[in-house]
Amino acid sequence: MPIHPHPPKDGLCGFSLRLAFAGLALLAGLAAACGPVSAVGAPPAAAAVHPAPVSLPAPTADAAPSVRLLAFVQAAVDKLSQQEPYGSWIGAKPSVYPLGPGTHGWLVQLTADGRRVGYLIVTAAEDGGYALSEYGAGSSGLPYDLEALRAFSARNGLLLSSLSSGSWRLTPCYNGILPYWRLDNGSRELLVSAVQPELLPVSAAAPSPDSGEAANAPVLTGILTSGNADRYSPQTVLRAEAPADDPYDNLFWLSAPRLRPSSGAELVALLRTSPALVFRASGTNGTGSGPLAVTGCQAWTPAGEPTDGAEVLYAAAGPGGQRMLPLASLLRAGTLQAYPAQP
Repeated sequence: MPIHPHPPKDGLCGFSLRLAFAGLALLAGLAAACGPVSAVGAPPAAAAVHPAPVSLPAPTADAAPSVRLLAFVQAAVDKLSQQEPYGSWIGAKPSVYPLGPGTHGWLVQLTADGRRVGYLIVTAAEDGGYALSEYGAGSSGLPYDLEALRAFSARNGLLLSSLSSGSWRLTPCYNGILPYWRLDNGSRELLVSAVQPELLPVSAAAPSPDSGEAANAPVLTGILTSGNADRYSPQTVLRAEAPADDPYDNLFWLSAPRLRPSSGAELVALLRTSPALVFRASGTNGTGSGPLAVTGCQAWTPAGEPTDGAEVLYAAAGPGGQRMLPLASLLRAGTLQAYPAQP
């Protein structure tokens, strides 16, 4: 199966950290945070509400991004913008927001000409610096899409019917490779996946320890950090020609051998013989962070050094392969298995 550059799809979405709502005002508030958008799946009463757009609230002074964090983000954006599908990042404005209490992470929303063109997730590194934990290009289908959360609420009637009146706080959170929303009014709390909106168990917010098998995963350079970013450059994104985005379309991968690619060349070779590799999380948090289809990769390579064993590998995961996740993080958090090729 040929591997080739294949950019993901674009669309529109938005993002907000705090909204006040009561009853049907939840839907109106979410629509306002997204700007003037159509009420997809909303009931007639909600569709009739036309709130004025609200601006994204600035982080508090104690949560404001540091100069070092902003420099790391801008350096990553500048490098990625030289490769497709990140060309729209040239001149894009980064807005940085803290991720959840105690996460030590930040969501970076990139906007250009009034629309979202991508995102990055940066987390604190063990050496006191920063790590690029996730990134992706596009305007729809990305994590933390508030329009998707609004449509989910309207479609299911869940939040509209089950939440009592009060002031609610909407907070983006991140746990390993699981982006999610926390809705909290001081007495009740709901967790909703920020990838493809669905209610999550409370356990999704608890750290999941590495299993013994995952702890024995290959030791890779692993992740781009503020300590090594200066000497690494991103290469062309490679994707399967006919990727299989949905692991549930064919469950025979469950009986496939577990794979541990340790280099970009090995990962690409596997994707030449399979339309995808399927990531399955270990432990009890698997319901919140998998399975994910891996349909491509992007290598970051150091200048003037051999690439074997020195590259930093990001796997293109999820629908459209829009989420770029460190391969090392996937191998620590679970297993990879080959999605069966069509006969």
